[in-house]
Amino acid sequence: MMNLDGEAYEFPGAFEISAMGASDAGIADVLPLLVEAAGAQVLTGTLRTRSSSGGNYVAVHLNFLAASREQLDAVYDAVREHPAIKWLL
Repeated sequence: MMNLDGEAYEFPGAFEISAMGASDAGIADVLPLLVEAAGAQVLTGTLRTRSSSGGNYVAVHLNFLAASREQLDAVYDAVREHPAIKWLL
């Protein structure tokens, strides 16, 4: 697996995940729980949100530590499967 700079990911490592959903779906609360449920560690103070121009959607970003490729995949799978998450960015 390659990162955005074309380099191979190294594990354990820090990664960022970004998800978008309805502004009233509470995904800023859900995203850290999903990451932790997949066994990864959320990095304190990295949660950021940004509302869409119309205010109907919110993008949530956070950083986390993953110990392995399997754990990274588990995080993305858990987030992708949650009904409140409409898009992974």
